[in-house]
Amino acid sequence: MKRKSALLTASLMMLASAVNVSAADRWREYTLDNGYQVEVQLDTHEIASKGFKQKNSDTAVASTVKYTDLVIPSTVDDIKITAIGEGGFTDRDEIKSVTLPAEIRTIGAKAFWGADSFSSITLPESVTYIGASAFESCDSLAKVSFGNKVATIGDRAFKNCKALENVTLPDSVTSIGANAFENCRTLTKISLGSNIGEIGGGAFTGCSALKSIALPDGLTTLKSNTFDKCSSLESVTLPNGLKTIENAVFGDCDALKKVYIPATVKTISKTAFDGSENVVIYCKNGTYAQQYAAEKHLPVVVADKIEEAPAVVSDDEVPSEITVLVNGVQVEFKNAKPVIIEGRTLVPMRDIFEALGLVVGWDAETKTVTGKKGVTDISLTIGKNKIYVDGKAQTIDVPAQIISGSTMVPLRAIGNSVGCKVSWDQNTRTVNITE
Repeated sequence: MKRKSALLTASLMMLASAVNVSAADRWREYTLDNGYQVEVQLDTHEIASKGFKQKNSDTAVASTVKYTDLVIPSTVDDIKITAIGEGGFTDRDEIKSVTLPAEIRTIGAKAFWGADSFSSITLPESVTYIGASAFESCDSLAKVSFGNKVATIGDRAFKNCKALENVTLPDSVTSIGANAFENCRTLTKISLGSNIGEIGGGAFTGCSALKSIALPDGLTTLKSNTFDKCSSLESVTLPNGLKTIENAVFGDCDALKKVYIPATVKTISKTAFDGSENVVIYCKNGTYAQQYAAEKHLPVVVADKIEEAPAVVSDDEVPSEITVLVNGVQVEFKNAKPVIIEGRTLVPMRDIFEALGLVVGWDAETKTVTGKKGVTDISLTIGKNKIYVDGKAQTIDVPAQIISGSTMVPLRAIGNSVGCKVSWDQNTRTVNITE
């Protein structure tokens, strides 16, 4: 009985194996009207060049037809063609143009990888998915026209397309894969549409001709290296709703001068702007972006958006001294001038206390500064990283200190302790304090 069971099991396994092999081998060869030879998968309705399953190299799959126009028909022997097979036309340099039928829905992974001769392609309205590396390293590809149903652009889909210049994505696109446009070095403009919720890490790494980009409001995370080495990128307005900026998103963006970061951003990597030496952060007062800029010693301008802020000026136009305005009135510093230490502005104690309406106190024995305004009491001690507001301790980055005989206190900490808004204009080196 056990022997019969074993034989039956073995027979079933052989039968299943045969069925799988049969399904896998259901490719049929056909010759198109111009003599170009293809294969069609009878179950999945994919099309590919003849011999595509061999090693992906020009020698292994070279066609007898050279420099041909690839016109893929809607049907082959009553089989409706709905997909370009995975690796179907990899390395087919003989293809000088591509025409796809209206029924194509999927461009498979590596479908045209390394096919170097065709310069443009129009994707039918039916296409919803572009697979990983579908057009990677298509050296001559300069123009892609997308249909209005494309939802997904896979990882590395257009990586190393060195002739690609201008891309307009439809609103149907919801995700762009990692490294999708990496090293598209002639890409000067890309329109992303309005519904993208995810952009993969490194999506635009090395797009060295890209000067500006508008990001849609659906994004919540900018993943690592998104714009790394985009050396011509000049300004970026990040979307409302963005929460996280990961590692090296704007690394080595040499031309980047303006980035507007919305109040919704709560996490920014320490390396987000590494190598972008000219960047100025634009943000609203009191936001995490403002705090981040101070911690990283980056210039910051308080504004609702880039267009409302003053233009960034050259270094030789920036004043050498710091100006402090309280409700629009300039504070006169009699015995010492404001200084910047570790990214924080310190000002003479008595002058700023009086400008803010604080009654000044000084305890020489404990070296403690006190101030009182209405019901608010503040105190801080020379050399200590604490300020006490109504008895409650708050940590400050730079302590009060004595410089050349003058007691200097951290301006922002003092202003905030009495309920004022404090902002910094890098272009004019002006601190604005408003009640």
